[in-house]
Amino acid sequence: MSTSDATGLTANRLEALGDGVFAIVLTLIALELKNPAVSLGASPGEVTKALLRLWPQMLCYVMAFVSVGTLWIAHRALFHFISRTDRVFLWINLSFFLFVTLIPFLTSVVLQLPRYAMPVALYGLNLIVSVMILFGMWRYASGRPHLVSAAVSPEIRRAVGFRILIGPCVYAVALAMAFLNTWISIVLYVLVPVAYSMPGKVDLHWRSDGCDLA
Repeated sequence: MSTSDATGLTANRLEALGDGVFAIVLTLIALELKNPAVSLGASPGEVTKALLRLWPQMLCYVMAFVSVGTLWIAHRALFHFISRTDRVFLWINLSFFLFVTLIPFLTSVVLQLPRYAMPVALYGLNLIVSVMILFGMWRYASGRPHLVSAAVSPEIRRAVGFRILIGPCVYAVALAMAFLNTWISIVLYVLVPVAYSMPGKVDLHWRSDGCDLA
């Protein structure tokens, strides 16, 4: 290993911190779910109606869960390429966590006011900022050879950056739709992982290395 290869701090602690942050965020989102408002003596029909009335809550829960899950996968995927960190990179990563940890709060606001455009739009804005910080994190690390794997080619660096930017484009459309129909906006937030699930050059790189995200 050359001197430049050894420059910086190992990324293991940061990866562990990230997994912990995302685990807590997902737990807080689940805690926002409320039981149906029915009495113990309610009839089966009343229980069914009460459960069906929870569909907005469940849709918002799925929206938040897949949003956080997508960010976690993206964050973890970056560390397939990033092997070391420095002080600036750590602060960029902490700023990413700042916005990720806002998701449970914004989800609770959307749960209370799902038909109002502003809470749904703010939720989307937070996602856009989160992903753009993730993009900035990649740009910073990939521009410093001592932080990334030597096997990462310029083509892969561009492909990873392009893939990250898919999310903000869809989130921007969803944000705009919030002022026309909040439910369409929420569904668009849910569908973002579909775009990220499509295999690309990055996946080929993982396969060639014998690595997987699972």
